[in-house]
Amino acid sequence: MMNYDPWRSGCRCPHCDRLVAECSAHVDEDGRRWNYHWDCFQRAEVQHRAKQDAGPTASERSIRGRIGAYTRWANTEDRYMATRPAREGFYAKFEREVDPEGRLTPQERTKRAEFARKAYYQRLALKSAQARRRRRARDAADDMNRPER
Repeated sequence: MMNYDPWRSGCRCPHCDRLVAECSAHVDEDGRRWNYHWDCFQRAEVQHRAKQDAGPTASERSIRGRIGAYTRWANTEDRYMATRPAREGFYAKFEREVDPEGRLTPQERTKRAEFARKAYYQRLALKSAQARRRRRARDAADDMNRPER
C-alpha cells in the first residue's frame, strides 16, 4: 500500500473509491497514514481473516474424505465384515417398513422387505434417468445458444 500524502489532492481509497481526508485516513501502529479510510481498513482486515479462517473448501473436504476412506480400507482385512452392521441396518429398515407391528412370519417379512428394497432401487434408477434427461436437454439448449466460433 501507498503512504497517505496529505498534501496530494484527490487521494482516493482503493476499497471504496471515496476521497480520503487527512483526518479519516488509517494510521498504523508506527504512526504512518495510509491511503484508505480507517473503516475500510478494518473491513478489509476482517474479510482477510475470514478468508484465512474459513477452513477447507468443498473439494478439500472431499479429498480428505477419500483419503480417510482409502486409509480405512487399506487397514481393514475383511471389508465384508466391516460393512456388515450398516448393511444389516439398511435391510432392517425395509423390514420395519413392511411389518411395523411385527405380525408377519420371518419368511413373509423377508420376502416383502426384498420387494420394498427392489422398489427403492427402482425409484433411485428412475430419478437418475430423469436427471440425466434434464441434463442432456439443458446441455443441448446451451449448445444451441452458444455462438459459433
